[in-house]
Amino acid sequence: MISAEIVRWGTVVFLFGLMALYAFPVGRYIVQAVYRLIRGRILESLRKWGVEDEVFQPKSDLMFILVGLVLLVGILFTFSSAFISTFLISESPFAGGRPFSIKLLVDSRQLKVTLSVAVFSAWTGFWVEYIRLWRICDKVKALNGLRPIFHKRFSVPEILSIYESFRPAPPLFWEAYANLPENDINEETNRKFRELVAPYRYSQSRSHNQYISIATAIIIGLTAISVFIGILAWLSS
Repeated sequence: MISAEIVRWGTVVFLFGLMALYAFPVGRYIVQAVYRLIRGRILESLRKWGVEDEVFQPKSDLMFILVGLVLLVGILFTFSSAFISTFLISESPFAGGRPFSIKLLVDSRQLKVTLSVAVFSAWTGFWVEYIRLWRICDKVKALNGLRPIFHKRFSVPEILSIYESFRPAPPLFWEAYANLPENDINEETNRKFRELVAPYRYSQSRSHNQYISIATAIIIGLTAISVFIGILAWLSS
């Protein structure tokens, strides 16, 4: 039979994990909100290169607000549940005849540990989203930085295609392409450059799924470690 102690600890870990799952998209949501505030300055370029939907997820402002409300309700509920669950494995700070007070609540170790785990998970989500959007904006910056001759001779889909073919290769390939003499800017040159970077593209496709799996495992692992370290530090204090 499963002991009561295991059940209590299992409940705490589950609720902390559930809270972390809600806190992670909250961090991403914050980055999305910031990008929407500056949308007017970058929207034209994003639309030109067809990445508006990649940056703004969801695209609709109304849906974005609704998602925010769902996340707000979810994080408040899961945070409260995780905080309350800590009393299953410790004595309540409100025991011993001490009356309830806001100061006692704020000073409680349970609240500090719960808040630390939530902030860590949200911080991780913040940087994951920031890096994703930074890469998209870096792509737009590189495309806009091409000399006008490229935009005259090639369509937007062609420029996008050649850029995407360069992404797995070292940056020097793109630099060499962007600095081509005008006489060499043609379809034949594009074909030759695609052939040059092909080995890098094939190599990336083989390892792409591995990178995603590793990144996901790291995020989950760090969140789990933060939960256990926080709880152990709290219990030993």
